[in-house]
Amino acid sequence: MRPRRSSLHRLHRALSALTALVALVAAGSAGACIVVEARPARSEVTTPPPAPQNEAQVACDPGYSRVPGYWRWNGYQYVWLPQRCVYRPGFRFEPGAYYACGDGWCFKEGVWIQLGGR
Repeated sequence: MRPRRSSLHRLHRALSALTALVALVAAGSAGACIVVEARPARSEVTTPPPAPQNEAQVACDPGYSRVPGYWRWNGYQYVWLPQRCVYRPGFRFEPGAYYACGDGWCFKEGVWIQLGGR
């Protein structure tokens, strides 16, 4: 398992993102264009997640969407987050997933998709 990232590392990443955003806004207001080099994906964890747990699907009430359970890396180990129903009328939930990236695995968060394509 991979050790937790330090607070300093997280602060450095946040400051880097903020610097890029400020440069982008400044360039947009000056009518110029900035090309930002894409950084390679950094893995969140070096070991793949376990197989999903078998859960009987819950039936959600009208207006609610089922968010399936999934494994989440907590910095030390994978922890199962069980399925749940979330009140979000007019939307459906597209679950997130782990994917191979860099030298390990990254997690793409799930997203809410509006029904009717508006």
